[in-house]
Amino acid sequence: MFMICNVLWAAGLLLWSFHIQAQSFSEQEIAQLAQEVTRTLAGRTNSETGVALTRCVSEGRTVIYQYRVPDNWTMPGNLKAAIIRQFKKESIGQFYHRNQINSAFTYTDSEGTLRGQVEVPWRDFSSDPVVPNKLGTYVDFEGHEKAMGVNIKLKQPLGWTYEEGVRPHIPGKFIGKGASYNLIIRDTGQFFSRNDSRALFEDQEWRNVIAEEWIEDEGGELLKAEVVEIDRYPALQITYTGSRKNLDTSFNYKAICWGIYFEDRLILLQGIASSTSYRTNLPVFKAITRSVVFPDQYK
Repeated sequence: MFMICNVLWAAGLLLWSFHIQAQSFSEQEIAQLAQEVTRTLAGRTNSETGVALTRCVSEGRTVIYQYRVPDNWTMPGNLKAAIIRQFKKESIGQFYHRNQINSAFTYTDSEGTLRGQVEVPWRDFSSDPVVPNKLGTYVDFEGHEKAMGVNIKLKQPLGWTYEEGVRPHIPGKFIGKGASYNLIIRDTGQFFSRNDSRALFEDQEWRNVIAEEWIEDEGGELLKAEVVEIDRYPALQITYTGSRKNLDTSFNYKAICWGIYFEDRLILLQGIASSTSYRTNLPVFKAITRSVVFPDQYK
């Protein structure tokens, strides 16, 4: 185990020392660094474990280390934690985090069969402590180009990072370890008063129809739908499960989502995590949602 981590550390160290002073890396620079890792370290074999680095490639902002392992090799269960710990110890993790470089490690045997894979997002190298259920300052979306005129603000959890949304209807999101909380705003093409939306949500038949419609694009399986209230607005709280594909692997997730009809807009507050980390992150999702404020109603 220790020797395997040393090989991984050597590859990361080369990338780190190649351009340690850079403020940010372009995808082209990351590709060049991956090529340099291949040129310098490809073929290096650990005499104790038989694990050999075959090459290093990049996809976008992800550096992928590819290894050949003996046919009887079994991936250690705590390999990801060991990689993160070693990278942080040598300050390589700080470099990956500062430059937002993800890393992935694949292990194949002599027949080309994938024997193991580890993915380490750059956020996992953060030195910020994660404080469960503790929130920081408000993120205000008033005037945001993707907020569609909705004046809403919500608090960011301590230890989580904030990112602007990439997709058209996502103004922003909070990212934690193995979890995210997304603010989604869509045009409904129809005006809903608070009484209108409350009547819809309280009708059990319509409640399930609406919930199924919200998760239709994700192909999720609805588990529960119930009526709640968020800052004086009736809301529909739903929980559901599903699966997603990331690179060549798929993973199961569980999500909780609060939907609010805000005049002619639909606001979705979505907390999503892997099935194994959902229970841990659920209190954080609920804490963020409790912090939601629609300031215009108080003017």
